[in-house]
Formats: sequence, C-alpha cells, structure tokens
Amino acid sequence: MHRPTVCLIAIVLCVGGIAAHAAAAEAPAGSSVAGLVEDVRGRPVADADVFVAREYEHNIQPAVSGKTDARGAFEIVVPDAAVAYRIRVQSPGLAARVLRHVDSGSRPEIVLEAGRAAEGVVLDRDTQQPISGADVEASDVAEVGLFFAPGAGVTRATSDPSGHFRLEGLGPGRYAVIATAKGYRRGGTNLTQMERPVQIVLARGGAIRGVVVGTDGRPVAGAAVAAEGEPADRQSRADTTTDDKGRFTLPELSVGSYRVLARRHGSGATVVSGVKVQAGRDAHAEIRLERVVAAQGRLVDSDGKPVEGQICVAQVNGADTTSLLAGECSPADEGGRFSLVSLPPGRHQLRVAAPGFVESRFEIQLPRERESVHVGDLELDAGLQIRGRVVDRSASPVTGATVTVLDSGYSVHTGADGSFRLGALAPGAKRLWVKAAGFLEQGRDAEPGERLEVVLAGVPPAVN
Repeated sequence: MHRPTVCLIAIVLCVGGIAAHAAAAEAPAGSSVAGLVEDVRGRPVADADVFVAREYEHNIQPAVSGKTDARGAFEIVVPDAAVAYRIRVQSPGLAARVLRHVDSGSRPEIVLEAGRAAEGVVLDRDTQQPISGADVEASDVAEVGLFFAPGAGVTRATSDPSGHFRLEGLGPGRYAVIATAKGYRRGGTNLTQMERPVQIVLARGGAIRGVVVGTDGRPVAGAAVAAEGEPADRQSRADTTTDDKGRFTLPELSVGSYRVLARRHGSGATVVSGVKVQAGRDAHAEIRLERVVAAQGRLVDSDGKPVEGQICVAQVNGADTTSLLAGECSPADEGGRFSLVSLPPGRHQLRVAAPGFVESRFEIQLPRERESVHVGDLELDAGLQIRGRVVDRSASPVTGATVTVLDSGYSVHTGADGSFRLGALAPGAKRLWVKAAGFLEQGRDAEPGERLEVVLAGVPPAVN
C-alpha cells in the first residue's frame, strides 16, 4: 500500500510542521536563530528556504522554517534557547548548506555554492513516448530524515514536451527521484551519479472515486475504504477514509479490475467487485453499508473436544477478502468459542487455523432477518498425526511433559492422563524429544499414524 504510506507521512509532516510553528510562536522573546546567506561572490541570497531543527540524534520534531529577506538575512524563533540547532539553507540553482551544532545566540554567515544538475526523461512504459508536464522531485535521503519538514531537501522540476527534465542545485549525496503525472502511477529511481541521465518510466493508471452510504441511503463519514486488484494483487491496492460527505478517492491505481471494500464500526464489511480502472479515467463506485449480523460458533476436533485457534474472514458474499480483511480475525478461546461481529447478511467463507490441525475453510450463512446467528461446531482435521502417552516407570501418567518435533520445533504438552497428539504433520519419519521436570529427557523416532508410549526415567539423586 504504497500510496497510504506516502499520504500518512505527508499528514504527519504537515501537521507536525504547523505544531512546530505554533511552538515557536509561543517561545520566550529572544530565543531565535539568525544569520546571513550569500553566494560565493558575496551577493545576498534572497527568498532562500531556511529550516532549523534541534541538534540531537534521532530527532523527530519537525523543523521550524522561514525565508531570507532581500538582504539575505533571516531570524527564526525557536522553542528553546538552551539547546543547539542544525540549520539547512536551500535556494533554487544553489547547493544546499547544512550547519551543525549552532547555538541560538550565534549569527553565522552562510555561503551557498553553485549546485550540480541532473537531467533525465520521463517515458510512458507501454509506448516509450515522452510524458510532458510530469512533476519530478529529487529528495536528499539524508536531509529529509534530519529535518522532518515539507520541502526540506527537495528539489523540483517539470518535464517539457520531449519528456526532458533538469534538476538544478543538487549537492553531494544520494537522491530519491519521483515523477508523477495525471493518468499515470507514480514512479521513480535512485540518483547517485549526476553525470548520467536518468530515465523514469511511468505506467498508465487511473483512480476510483465514489461514495459510501448507510442503510438509510445517507452518506457515511469516516468509513474505511480499501481496494485490491482482482484476482488478488497486493501490489495494486490502496486505502483511504471517506470525508464528511461520504466521498472517497483511491488514486494512482494500475489499469485493471478491482474489488472495493468499505466498513465502519457498527456496520458490516461490504464489498463491490468488478470496478474497472482505465488509463487516465476515473472509475466510480457506490457502496452501501449493511447492518452487522453477529456470528458465534465453536472449534472442535474429531472427538468433539474444544480447540483453541483463530478464525479469519476469507470471503464476504463471494468476494475474496483474505488480504483486505487481513486483520479481521477472532480468536477461539480454550472452550473453542469464537465470535465475529463485522459481517453483513449473506454467505461468507471463514479461514480457520489452529496448532496441530490442517488449515480449513468453512462457509456460513447469515440470514438478513437475524441479529445474531450460532453457526454450530466447526470440526477441524488433524491430518497426519502421531498420538501417544508419556508415563513413568510405574506406568503412572506424566502430566505436562513437553513433546517436540525436532525438525519443526512444533510442541505439545501432555494432558492429565499423560496423552498427547501431534497433528498436521508432513509425511516422513519424525524425531521426537520428550522432557518433563524431574525426569531424564528422551528422544524417540516415530512415523505419522503411529501410537507410542514413552517411558521416562526419573532423575537419579545427587551423589554427595
């Protein structure tokens, strides 16, 4: 989900930047970092961007920012006069300069030298034709991590009709170059050598726009919306939330078919399949949330005994939601009981996993006229297994002994009668290791399907 991550970072930086400005505005009078910016000929550099951040390792507070005036001077209010700061100054066409360990009372003179330039071209992946008007950004990887502020360490350019772009004012270091253009998914490359032209190839894409409404047809604000390519394609997916009018946009998606899922607390997860994204065009989807039908049940083994495990939603009304609802799982407790409280009416598929059992899938039906449904006992298959019993030399059961399959690390503990069961085993002979407090450890070889008895000898008394 590349896009959500980028959006989240942008939000954090933007909100953090506002908070930093607010903190600076409330700082005590006289707490500021000031200086003068000139080029190598001694001429003032006006309108340069200045970022000031606290000087300590792992700083995550966004920088306070400002600009130089016509004289090249700047003065930026900082929240604390007692700490040292780092300063970054950047201006188009000039290499950025970073000063470290600057005290708030000092007034450094900062000289900016001419920067280097990097050139390249933006092309359509399918036609290899140039893309005009693409926005290209080069981000100094190290500096973005130092200042945590929008624009810090970023140089911008726009591609011309031949797809050509030129990034000027770059300093030494490694840059991440990203290009965006309408009707395309964003793409990029790493830039380490300025002498070589770079090529950025963009794949055509589009967006899904739509609205989420409730059972009453009214827009639903704050609903979570996610899209995934179908058949399941985790590389082509995005998510967002609806605005106060229930609207959502999922941008920068590859061309193809998508399933779109929406959910909100108190409503069942609803899926719309077959939403077609075309190059340079917006697809539209309206999703109507339905009420929740709670589903309860129990996991059991072939003997009807309860099984602890985890139940996840694999399909909602025939639409695969394995990854879209990856976190939509419910544990089954020691009594095997589970409850799912986010499903709408309809036919759904559950994926069940439990130690010692083959992963299984079960279909359940939730009627529209019910608020709660008990789906009964879901019986799990143990597959290939080894059963046995651990006893001492007097044939008394050894409770709580650990039996481990050495090639996998899979372990179980014996019950009150000394019995154990190792299930869902791969074919082939297994080496078992048995240990229990107060007994000598013992290894045994066994085949799936075998029943065995393990007799443990007590630890001999210490010799004085």
